[in-house]
Amino acid sequence: VTICTYGRMPLLSIIRNGHVELTQFGSIVDWCWNDLPQHYGFIELDALIIMPDHVHAIIGLGVPRPTMAARNRPPLPEIVRAFKTESARRINNVRSSRGAPLWQRSFYEHIIRDDSDLERVREYIEGNPAAWRDGVQDDVSSLVSARRSAPRVTERVRTATRRLSLAPPLDAGAGASR
Repeated sequence: VTICTYGRMPLLSIIRNGHVELTQFGSIVDWCWNDLPQHYGFIELDALIIMPDHVHAIIGLGVPRPTMAARNRPPLPEIVRAFKTESARRINNVRSSRGAPLWQRSFYEHIIRDDSDLERVREYIEGNPAAWRDGVQDDVSSLVSARRSAPRVTERVRTATRRLSLAPPLDAGAGASR
């Protein structure tokens, strides 16, 4: 998934020499994202990068808990809505701006269908900071070439990207999205 800040305001991080430095708001976004499995036990979080004005992440929609029927499992838009609502509420409390928009209304999703697609999306996410120049992101081909020369973003990304595997085919309605 890709989620952009309202008006593409650069509130979440600063990119210095191809490395992400989270702002206070970016740290709140990071905490809220990593808290999602506490509320949605069937999801697996994979790669995450918090850019100044957007977030890229991979989220696996796995098998629901035994007590949760598949038909009762919240869809991806509900999970993203909960993330956006909670992170905006917390950030607006810090900046004393209750009800102010933090996120754009929608989000971008891409269904990851196989391991090569998963690796390509991980590389895109990890290469994002290296391709950031003066608040402008380069195209995907530049990101992939920049990724080859850039160090990995964080230890958390390296660890997280090893967790999600698409080895066995997922059942209908399950998958990973970016």
